[in-house]
Amino acid sequence: AVIALTGDGKKRSSMAAEGSFEVNCGGGSIDDLQACGDSAVDGDTLYLTTAAKGGGNNEIVAFDLGTGKAKWRQAAGDKRSLRPLKAANGQLTAYRTGALDEPGEIVSFPVAGGAPKTLLRLPSGPAAKIEGSFLFSRSSFEDGRFFLSVTNLNGDGTDEKLLMAFGK
Repeated sequence: AVIALTGDGKKRSSMAAEGSFEVNCGGGSIDDLQACGDSAVDGDTLYLTTAAKGGGNNEIVAFDLGTGKAKWRQAAGDKRSLRPLKAANGQLTAYRTGALDEPGEIVSFPVAGGAPKTLLRLPSGPAAKIEGSFLFSRSSFEDGRFFLSVTNLNGDGTDEKLLMAFGK
């Protein structure tokens, strides 16, 4: 369960909506709450992703922190998935992965919901195949640049890709 607390630590609300949600916490140390990926918060809204169905196809759901109820949902699209990156200034910025070897893109949504606006399209070709190999990764979009990096090293002697950076 995901709950919102008041300033004095009392329960404010519990998030409740149809579907199963992925917050991806616990990948780091037990004290590392910043390691919770696939979520963002701004003002009175929490953004979570639903669990992917059949090779992608997840949704972002916006929750009202005061009531715990869903405000809106946005589907990623066929064989794609959405991952919130940050919420600020009335916009939710998200990474939408590509389908198979297709490139992803960075999109933004108004916090009230609505159609996404593309901020950055990632390149196709060999770069898209490498981008798709970053399964367990950290990502950030800052000043028009998108960074994608691994969180764990395999060390199995293969040619590991550690970081990708994209910009206009």
